[in-house]
Amino acid sequence: YLFLGHLYEKHEKDLPSAVRAYQNALAQIKNKKYDSGSAMLHYDIAKIYQQMNEKEKAIKAFQDAFKAYPTTDHKKRGDCMLRIGNIYQKEKNRDEAYNHYKKALTIYNKEKENCEEGLLLTYLHLAFIKPLKEKRYTKYYFLKAAELTPAVFPDEKATIYASLADRLYVQERKKDALTYYLKALELHTEKVLKGNLALFAKIFLVAKEVSDKQGMRTAVEAAKKNLEGCTDTQSVEKRFVEKYGKIAASK
Repeated sequence: YLFLGHLYEKHEKDLPSAVRAYQNALAQIKNKKYDSGSAMLHYDIAKIYQQMNEKEKAIKAFQDAFKAYPTTDHKKRGDCMLRIGNIYQKEKNRDEAYNHYKKALTIYNKEKENCEEGLLLTYLHLAFIKPLKEKRYTKYYFLKAAELTPAVFPDEKATIYASLADRLYVQERKKDALTYYLKALELHTEKVLKGNLALFAKIFLVAKEVSDKQGMRTAVEAAKKNLEGCTDTQSVEKRFVEKYGKIAASK
């Protein structure tokens, strides 16, 4: 039954048949009173229900998998809570999503060295979910996600910093916002920065609002560098440099 389930799921793409095969395998394991594989089967069934958009069945199966995994398997138990949180998040049930992300965080933190990917995803979800009762922790969640992002992915870390800056700006914490926009600029690779006028504009305009002359100049200089080799005299970037370069120079 397990082999049939894999065949239906991976090769035939027949998800209902895959669920039936896994459920038959699960019944066989239970009949033999041998339970070591039941957690994995519950988890596989839950993932398929998720693909089929059978949300309630997916949640129930993830809960069954959570109960079946050993209490020492922090990675898998955390994954169950994270996936349930994702289902609720998709349904815009933010309270339940928030509660399950917090549960995932608690479990993953019991074995941080083996759960870094789960921790990273959970911190990001918590940062973006805007829980009003923990609004003050938004910056903390973003920074923990950035800390867990491997150094070989500078653009991903830069995107986290830029998202944090957006959130801080909305909260009227403009100087903090500028700090993290500049961090994003520093980390982004040239390939991603090419044509990324939005980041340059945000840095310039926020710097102007908080009277940070150096920040304004940094934005213009970054845009100039981005224009190297550009022959289009009417490009948006070129007009940005001409307009804001004069403002920055006059400050």
